[in-house]
Amino acid sequence: MVIDLGGGTADISVHEKQIDDTLKELHKASGGPWGGTVVDDNYLEFLTKIFGKDTVQRFKEEQMEDYFQMLREFEIKKRGIRPESKGIITFRLPASIKELYQESNSLPLKEKIDQLWLSGMVTLTSDKLRVEDSVITQWFESPIQSVIEHVQQILAKPNMQKVGTILLVGGLASVN
Repeated sequence: MVIDLGGGTADISVHEKQIDDTLKELHKASGGPWGGTVVDDNYLEFLTKIFGKDTVQRFKEEQMEDYFQMLREFEIKKRGIRPESKGIITFRLPASIKELYQESNSLPLKEKIDQLWLSGMVTLTSDKLRVEDSVITQWFESPIQSVIEHVQQILAKPNMQKVGTILLVGGLASVN
């Protein structure tokens, strides 16, 4: 079984090696939109909860260079997160997103974070967003759970009983 966990999708196929070293397809590629971009979307949704939809939209439109730099840095950080990663993980946020928030919000960010029940799990100081591992784990849960359920459905089929090797490939495979 090959599980290709790419950026946008997870594609799962099963092949059997034949005596003549050719491959016979037992299950053609199937899957769904469970790739690494789901984790990225969950991160952006998290930031939207903190800063608000309007601020994040303005940040994306008015500070495009900072926005894409933030996403690049998140991608690098995301690839270093492991299931055994414990404690706090730090993400750098451009000052411009905080400035945009402060222009249109009177509520200090610390109070906003406290209102979201994230007190103690998320802190924002200077350009550092420090997030507890329990929050970050949630960003990965939905795509991983979808892949697990799909693999279980495939392996439950009668002709899949001999699957002895599962190979994970693709960008999201390197994360977990």
